[in-house]
Amino acid sequence: MCRATKRRFIIGSILFACLSNSPAWAENEISTPYLTSASNFRDIAGISKNYGGTGFVNDTSHEGIMRTGVFYRSPKLFNLSSVDFNTISGLGLSLIIDLRTPKEIQDAPDMSFGINEVYHNIFGTQDTPHLSYITPEDVRVSFHNAYREYITEEGQRKVLKNIFLDLAKTPKAALYHCTGGKDRTGWVSAVLQSIAGVSDATIMNDYLATNLYMETAVNKFLKDYPESMWPILKLRLGVEASYLQAALEQVVTSYGSMQAYLLQGLDLTPADIYVLRAKMVYYQSLPGQAQFSGNAARGATFLNSLQNSPLSGQYSNYNYYLQAAIDAGTLSGVETRVGGQVHADAAAYLLRQPQLIDNALTTLASGQNLKFGEGKAWLSGLTENQEVSSRSGIASSDSRSSGLIVGGTHRFNENASAYAGASYISNKVESASADADIDNYLVVFGGRYALSKLETGPYMGVRFSAGALDYKSTRPLDYGLGTATGKTDGKTYSGRIDLGNIFERGTFTITPQLGLLVAHIDLDRFDEQGSELALKVNGISETIPSLLAELRVDLNGRQLGNWVFQPSAVIGYERALDTSNVTSTGSLYGISVSQESAYDSRDLAKLGLGISARNGNFSLQVGANLMAGENINSILGANINFLYTF
Repeated sequence: MCRATKRRFIIGSILFACLSNSPAWAENEISTPYLTSASNFRDIAGISKNYGGTGFVNDTSHEGIMRTGVFYRSPKLFNLSSVDFNTISGLGLSLIIDLRTPKEIQDAPDMSFGINEVYHNIFGTQDTPHLSYITPEDVRVSFHNAYREYITEEGQRKVLKNIFLDLAKTPKAALYHCTGGKDRTGWVSAVLQSIAGVSDATIMNDYLATNLYMETAVNKFLKDYPESMWPILKLRLGVEASYLQAALEQVVTSYGSMQAYLLQGLDLTPADIYVLRAKMVYYQSLPGQAQFSGNAARGATFLNSLQNSPLSGQYSNYNYYLQAAIDAGTLSGVETRVGGQVHADAAAYLLRQPQLIDNALTTLASGQNLKFGEGKAWLSGLTENQEVSSRSGIASSDSRSSGLIVGGTHRFNENASAYAGASYISNKVESASADADIDNYLVVFGGRYALSKLETGPYMGVRFSAGALDYKSTRPLDYGLGTATGKTDGKTYSGRIDLGNIFERGTFTITPQLGLLVAHIDLDRFDEQGSELALKVNGISETIPSLLAELRVDLNGRQLGNWVFQPSAVIGYERALDTSNVTSTGSLYGISVSQESAYDSRDLAKLGLGISARNGNFSLQVGANLMAGENINSILGANINFLYTF
């Protein structure tokens, strides 16, 4: 990713992070219309100010807020006005649940909305129970008993289970109702709000709002009866806190808690409960999200934003994980794994690979000590291990490589030589519990030209390389989220130009050198597989130029038997001319997540030691290099070279 593009991406990511929360905030105000022909109709997300609510959606536990437009409660949908019918038709419903008995339905059938309508007769009888009331207390006792039966009666519990399962499985919004929309509907609403984590006080307030919603209709009804009957009729036509309280107390008596009632009494599974809760609630901040930084913060934001994706409120692994994490109060490290940091780490490591090759080629490619017209064939085995420590919100990374370079060098005359080679390097990069295996197939070529001769004085060297990448990644996400795997291809290029001077000082030679290295990587985009959270990973295109300074000291060779041994040492400094970290990006359902590489060191210091042994036309060279930089534990490389002069 080029720097300008990266800056635009970061700005876009900030805007997206803000906008990704907009669905919940946009739903924050309650705007459910009042239906004159179905007065107790409302959204269970909250109550308007006119009817005893705050005018905003209800808050829930764990920093959640209720979503509007998910579940509606209502009285019977009989004889609706055309305005009210059109209002309900425009809600985007996919399900209507009728909780009434067959006799109630026969007397006042619902108007047809052309969508799926199911019948769940909570009472399980042909008609509602016929009770006689003499005093207001008789009414209260009857309702207390009726509400307790939602908990104690096995038949009613089975019906309630099916109601909640249908609500969980419906793809869009749903409406449920009985006749008045206050008792059977009121209990279903109270249970749903309890699942959502709404406070007990708010649940009771919303329950009692029935009296305000139905006040006009009840007062109109009472005019046809003598005032002496009004106390009993008001208790029958409205609700009282003691009704709902009777049911809630029975829940505790029979099961100990609402959660136990759901799991044991209604035989719902945790997955059922989590689907219902996710449909109803948007969590503005996930556990620990406010304290995260770096990649962890971006991963948590991504997990948060997925609440507005098709994975949320469904029987998905993501939904179960997130809801369980909310209950547990921790994201359990998934925030560090979900964004795919390993892709950025792999690209950052491959951008450093030219230095590994150059360390091996230093003595192989120079053409020194060859006669005019001579050449040498060489084989180099190389290995490197890079350990980068973690930094704020970014996991540590560990990269390893090993490979072979085979090639030859030819000296044309006193001043010039050239070389060419082919290489295979196997790389493994590990970070954030993920790993990437990359095979790099390279060709390398270059040459050196000296003003006087190759063995002494000023010179200029050039080197070019091009590689083809075979990239495979594995990202275990854990916690039931599966393992995201991906594969793609890519290319690497690098070029280097050096200016140096060889000074002979009797028993040793000193070679100071300055250079410019430009490394580039193109990693093609790919789609991961194997997990609901598998990403569509964007391609990575990065170029990093670096200035290099080295001082090399070679001692004169010493004869031991038939062998000539020559030790050497080098110290060096590398300065990246641009930021050295790499950013990878991926997306899912249009929601983007970016990750930075752990490697972010613009300054590196190098110390290298080597020794060569020559016997006639055959030479053996061994070298080791140690590099250190900011937030780098170590970069340790080694190579062994075999040469034959011909």
